[in-house]
Amino acid sequence: MAIMLQDSMANTPQLFTQIPYFIKGKGLTSTDKIVFGTIYTMLNINRVCYMNNQTIAKNVEVSERSVSRSIAKLKQKGLLEVHLIYKKGSKEVDKRYINLPKSMFKDVGTPMTQMSPPPTKNCLEGIDTDGEGNRLFNRLSNNNKGSLKSYFDVWDEPNKLIQNKLLKLIEKHGQKLFDYAVIKTAEVNATKNSSYNYMSSLLSDWSKHGVTDVSKAKAYVEQRKAKRKPKKSNYSHTPKKEKLPEWATKTPEERKAERDKQKAEHKYKMEHDPEYRKKQEQSEQEQSDMLEKIRSWRKDADA
Repeated sequence: MAIMLQDSMANTPQLFTQIPYFIKGKGLTSTDKIVFGTIYTMLNINRVCYMNNQTIAKNVEVSERSVSRSIAKLKQKGLLEVHLIYKKGSKEVDKRYINLPKSMFKDVGTPMTQMSPPPTKNCLEGIDTDGEGNRLFNRLSNNNKGSLKSYFDVWDEPNKLIQNKLLKLIEKHGQKLFDYAVIKTAEVNATKNSSYNYMSSLLSDWSKHGVTDVSKAKAYVEQRKAKRKPKKSNYSHTPKKEKLPEWATKTPEERKAERDKQKAEHKYKMEHDPEYRKKQEQSEQEQSDMLEKIRSWRKDADA
């Protein structure tokens, strides 16, 4: 069964997704079937399905929650295997790969046509680099756009200028290396607008270091990971030692002596410093006036 996609992922009749016959009678909804077909198509193209729920939901035109429910149901019925790779030393998911269970091929034989052989390799092994198996099955051989199918499976179709630039990358570096660069670009969650620049830089870096095929690219990526040092956090928390106010560090005798000294100074200034005495008398008068106003307000309120 083949269904024509209507979104930007497949805006020509040469691009379609396949829904194999062997999922009939499994109690699946139409959403479950189209989600399975989308994953099945990706597996048949690249031998690895790395699309997240958001991308699948956009292509199928359903909610991410619906995609999540469908994948869980397909997994429960033994039609998909979901592999989660966690970040080192944590329970946070770093990557997710989906593939078909090996037992399926014993039960259903060869579910696809000669034009599209079944994906037999575990998706964690990455792209199949052996001959025709990794070619795009759902395109016309004379259509250059088909070479960009792996790109269209992840991002919406870009403008003609970017498409021509992408085709030049394929011409320069080869189809298989281009498809692998698509996977590595998708893994860093590059957007449609930044995808070309990232892929171009990635392929240029590989070429500079003698990477000419997918196996060398994988080895080079692993080598870079091994050399990469963990980033040090810029945030360093140094607990501050609480500083007590000066009066709290003095003994009761010292505090009493200080109060007596202040009283003596106040008394001396009141007797010998007219300016100081005038300010103190003004302050006392202001306080007295304020108290009188408060008493008057309370009296009015009680009345």
